[in-house]
Amino acid sequence: MVIIVKYAKNLFFRIVLAVCSVGLLPVGCKPKSRLSAETSPVVAEVGGRTITHADFEAEAERRRAAGQPVASAQALLDEMIEREAMLVKAEASGIAQSEDFRRDSESRLLSQWVASTLAKTRDNVKVTDEELKKAYEERKDSALTSAALTRLAILYRKASGRSGDAAVLALEQSLAEGVAAFEKDRAASTNSGRLPGFGKIAADYSEDTLTRYRGGDLGWLNLEQGEHPRVPQEVLAAGAALAEGKVSAPLRAGDGVYVVMKIGERAAKQMTFQEAVPLMRRRLLREKQRAVEAQFKADLLGSVPVKVVEDVAEKLTLPKVDTRPAGASGTALPMMPSQ
Repeated sequence: MVIIVKYAKNLFFRIVLAVCSVGLLPVGCKPKSRLSAETSPVVAEVGGRTITHADFEAEAERRRAAGQPVASAQALLDEMIEREAMLVKAEASGIAQSEDFRRDSESRLLSQWVASTLAKTRDNVKVTDEELKKAYEERKDSALTSAALTRLAILYRKASGRSGDAAVLALEQSLAEGVAAFEKDRAASTNSGRLPGFGKIAADYSEDTLTRYRGGDLGWLNLEQGEHPRVPQEVLAAGAALAEGKVSAPLRAGDGVYVVMKIGERAAKQMTFQEAVPLMRRRLLREKQRAVEAQFKADLLGSVPVKVVEDVAEKLTLPKVDTRPAGASGTALPMMPSQ
């Protein structure tokens, strides 16, 4: 029996939707019937490809499971026929023989295979309480010691001159006045300690946009980790040298004038077991996952025959990377046409 499909004016969009909803199979596999037994009745033939009754039932069940509604049996059959017709043309186009298509197809295959093998094993890795306790005892004297932290607050004014210039001296005087107002009544400036650092004084005397409305507070800093992204190193060093609660004199550094106060400090200390558990769990989990990955690769290469032709492999080279700037091709650029 020959089935004639009456195509609508928007056939192109129907075809695209059909291909997207059904999903393209890897080109190069052209069985007469992909999903059914040989005894399943043929419903339609499309360019040498067949759609059997079993194919139709399997696709209808796939749509049902995916929650994709189908208007009627005829509508589904029309979409399957359109898809097969597109596959016939796609196979004849030669796209399947291109390097990009081959690479994409292999990548999809590898992705699904890894997801069903390595990824499952790796994701099932667990860290037991016994492993955590053992790791804590082995590492508590080195890797599980928290860093010393210092909490600083700043007042900042942007300056373009050098120390001793009249403009810089005026800014230093302004910051000194701010410190004096703070020292006169710290409780009022910080709302009895509810505001950090210089409290309300920072909003009036500091130009640092990120801290002026939070008392100039820079937060807890690990000063051993290097420079702050915004505050000059000499300002941090001056703050670190202060006693807790003390305020520095104005100092010229970077692109401005600063006053720094040490709000607090925490000495380095060994983490308790409970404090270390989250960190240790993450580290142990990653270590075990890496071990799974290494074993997976070892098992893979041990199960697949590999032979490297050494004399050819030794001659392999990588293409040279052109590090010259755009336009520096080694030859003169063509002259612009005269006006």
